[in-house]
Amino acid sequence: MFTGIVSGVGKVVAAEPNRLGIEHAPTARRLKIGSSVAVNGCCLTVVKRSPTIFFCDVVPETLRRTNLGALKAGARVNLELPLTASGLLDGHLVQGHVDARTKIRSIKGVAAGREVVIDMPNVLRPFLVEKGSIAVDGMSLTVA
Repeated sequence: MFTGIVSGVGKVVAAEPNRLGIEHAPTARRLKIGSSVAVNGCCLTVVKRSPTIFFCDVVPETLRRTNLGALKAGARVNLELPLTASGLLDGHLVQGHVDARTKIRSIKGVAAGREVVIDMPNVLRPFLVEKGSIAVDGMSLTVA
């Protein structure tokens, strides 16, 4: 489980067909093999790591449903460590399991931030809860 609050921005150093390597020393130091980490809001499992870089396998289903397959070396990605039972709950509870990709229609600056309007696939509309939250590219958004 995650909160949707981005804890760091990493750099893709390896973008192979089914594996991503991400450089972000503060995150890599806290991970171990088998750890979960959210990359652009998608929950992945660490399969290899060094003190500054971690690697995650990305299965075909994840590649179909996310933007991870389009990433190239040098791309920046949002990172989030998983929530611990004793941790402070900032943001919202999100699983990091991606159901669909969509497009951002508009982003408008408002007094206290930005309003983001996205397209929502009709098949997912019955599952949206007014004032609930969804994760978009690693950021938790509120459904209005």
